[in-house]
Amino acid sequence: MSNYQLSKAQLLEQIETSHRRLEAVLTSIPRGQWRHRGAGWEGSVVDHVYHITFWQQRMLAIMRGESRPLAEGDETWQATMDRVNAALQGESQALPTEDVLTGWHASHAETLRLVETLDEQTLTPVMVERIAGDSYEHDAEHQSMLEAWLAEQHH
Repeated sequence: MSNYQLSKAQLLEQIETSHRRLEAVLTSIPRGQWRHRGAGWEGSVVDHVYHITFWQQRMLAIMRGESRPLAEGDETWQATMDRVNAALQGESQALPTEDVLTGWHASHAETLRLVETLDEQTLTPVMVERIAGDSYEHDAEHQSMLEAWLAEQHH
């Protein structure tokens, strides 16, 4: 279980460190492979980056009080996630790789700006958990998948 008792400086460092680590993995993958399926899941590297960006943007919208429910009808949480993630894969395939990568960097910068605006008193463990789940924890999850995929490619 993660520790969500973080100061603003610690949270910013976690977010920045995970972004740099994921960026290093992404940089190690030749751009010609970014659209190949099976990159650590059923999607491609582009799908990973677009997926992370979508969920980070969703977290930012929630933090700003601008989000809308994603569930349709009495859909379960897992069914909602599966449906949304499948739709994201379709969307990402229609976008230029550079646009997806630029969006990921912009979303990261926006997350850092949001955290900078928070004061220590409002930075509760619940808020840190919300931010962590769609920033440094999510980055680490996808970094692991991509590293495993890369290791498979070299065998």
